[in-house]
Amino acid sequence: MAMNYNAKDEVDGGPPCAPGGTAKTRRPDNTAFKQQRLPAWQPILTAGTVLPIFFIIGLIFIPIGIGIFVTSNNIREIEIDYTGTEPSSPCNKCLSPDVTPCFCTINFTLEKSFEGNVFMYYGLSNFYQNHRRYVKSRDDSQLNGDSSALLNPSKECEPYRRNEDKPIAPCGAIANSMFNDGASFCRPGWSAVARRRLTATSAPWVQAFLLPQLPL
Repeated sequence: MAMNYNAKDEVDGGPPCAPGGTAKTRRPDNTAFKQQRLPAWQPILTAGTVLPIFFIIGLIFIPIGIGIFVTSNNIREIEIDYTGTEPSSPCNKCLSPDVTPCFCTINFTLEKSFEGNVFMYYGLSNFYQNHRRYVKSRDDSQLNGDSSALLNPSKECEPYRRNEDKPIAPCGAIANSMFNDGASFCRPGWSAVARRRLTATSAPWVQAFLLPQLPL
């Protein structure tokens, strides 16, 4: 049976239906929403309207910036380097792996008193925990308890894969990098000492309240 094709019928939604039937069409309803005839505000941006808005926003943020600047200047901070690379440093002895555990004392003086809570954090140089090689330096099979991976660690763990032909478990830089320094704070003549372990898993701050020694 032959059928005639009419492009106009396809645009209009197809050939006319039989008498008594329902017309099938893909045409959207003739409403303001579906025909995109809703009212819209289309502002005309000119120099006379844009510049005053920028000036008003700038005047609003000027006091906010001044408040942030004053608050930042009121923060007191002191930085103490206890790496011990200098021979005259009291922590120079801690560079030797034979001195375990190692304790060193560093005296410092605060030029201005720190009011309120005292927070402390540590900084490490040349230690990039977000580096791709550091993140991949692990063996998931070892962590899942695979016994075969304990004897043959993944090559992703290099250079922490073997130690003198002996497998390292757990291997990788993540498992073999640990920062376990600790700090104690005291003042001559005071009875209390605030101690804090500086570890990567602990909160990097210390809140210390040191009470002066009462006279006897």
